[in-house]
Amino acid sequence: MACNGERLYPAPLHLMRKGEKLFQLTLDANTVRCDWGENVRLPKLPDGDEPKGSKPLENTWLTEAGLEAVLAGENPSLEKSTKEKPDIKTQVYFADDLFEKESRLGIARDNATRSVQKGLLYQTQHIRPNTDLSIELDVEGLPDDMPTQAMIRLGGEGAPPVFA
Repeated sequence: MACNGERLYPAPLHLMRKGEKLFQLTLDANTVRCDWGENVRLPKLPDGDEPKGSKPLENTWLTEAGLEAVLAGENPSLEKSTKEKPDIKTQVYFADDLFEKESRLGIARDNATRSVQKGLLYQTQHIRPNTDLSIELDVEGLPDDMPTQAMIRLGGEGAPPVFA
């Protein structure tokens, strides 16, 4: 996925958010015995009261620079840090920034009798991407005579994308 031509990566779930601040879980120095085995180091929030109540960044994507900062082990909650850290305003994209979800409700019908079928109520959720969102694929192993550009139909009904 890309936004404004910049590739986005899913945010690691050890990155937590509370308001406009980001925190990273760390491994506790103490070990415990649990169902995972002996001497297991469990994740913990950074020390202090500020990270308490933070939640994982689900349905969130980072720019390449934001992901690099997270993977380098930078703790974005430390204001005194001089290392690059993910900027929640420019390097973090939430689902609402990228697409809208549309719920649709329907009922199955019998085309021969033109009547509804009892008990076959269904609901689907469709995603409408914003105009600055694009989908990227890296593909390997294609034959040399494969066309370099082609339109691919996406969606359950194979309908071509509509651009507003």
